Amino acid sequence: MGLFHTRSRSLACVLVILLGTSLVSSASAQGLFGMGFPGLPSLGGFAGGPAGCGEKAGPSVAAPTLYVGWMEDRRGANYQLSGIFLGVDSFDLSHQYPLRGTWFGLSETIALGDNLGAVASGWVLVQANNTHTSELEGSPDFLFPYEWERTPTKWYYIDALLSYRCTEGLTALAGFRYDYYTSHFRQLNVPVADTGDVIINNYIPLVGLQWSYLSANTNLVFRTVGFPVIFGNFKLIELFNGDPFEARGNFKNGYFVEAFTEYSRTLGSAGVGVFARWNLAHTESNTHGGFPDTGTSTFRLGLQRSSWTLGGSFNLAFNMPL
Repeated sequence: MGLFHTRSRSLACVLVILLGTSLVSSASAQGLFGMGFPGLPSLGGFAGGPAGCGEKAGPSVAAPTLYVGWMEDRRGANYQLSGIFLGVDSFDLSHQYPLRGTWFGLSETIALGDNLGAVASGWVLVQANNTHTSELEGSPDFLFPYEWERTPTKWYYIDALLSYRCTEGLTALAGFRYDYYTSHFRQLNVPVADTGDVIINNYIPLVGLQWSYLSANTNLVFRTVGFPVIFGNFKLIELFNGDPFEARGNFKNGYFVEAFTEYSRTLGSAGVGVFARWNLAHTESNTHGGFPDTGTSTFRLGLQRSSWTLGGSFNLAFNMPL
């Protein structure tokens, strides 16, 4: 696949391994840490303080944490569809465009005991305007360049995670993410196509580690999660002079990795923080596509999406016992 490099997968795996190793090696050097999961986009902030010496921590619900962050990535989203159309002609179709906009997130954490916790969170993207999309279409020997003037995109995801504190400062994470993503291609500069739409449903298992350092009023968090397989499905519809070309299929392999860090501070009865998040998703599929009156052909599909997000968090620093 021309747009996707195998080195991306290697880099993602190396990042998870290196960060996980550093977490394990440094955890024993830290002081006593709380059961809370402050500052994570999937793990709400300022939840569940540490139990006292000999005291058994009871279940409690933290105040919801609000996250607001700006996402920017020039590499953004890449799609490439390639194959032999109707068993005769080689055909390639690809889209590439940056991702930018404002993320809003809300998370809620439940401390279930001394070492066990649960969390649910949801995030939604408010996209910035005027995202241009580059399109290449044709045969591998000669690809025609086009550009869509507008690419409105909707993106949201929902997390559910369980956490287990392995040792002081180190928490193991396991859960699931549902990720919905759709882009609409509008106003092609050379009007050979009318519109285009991509719809993606991702079902992503999550496993990872979190390391945190907690003092009286501050908290520093590093987290990495990922999984070597992404489940889901893909649908592409592009309208050529009123005639729809449609391709769809289920993902057969891929990977996902996300790294996150936050520094947060308690100010009176409130908590505020700043965070940075990076993630990368890569999926592949064999899809069936074609026009309604010509039958379908099998195509190789590759998808890759990355993003950087920088922002802040806020919540009221209290817990409620269950």
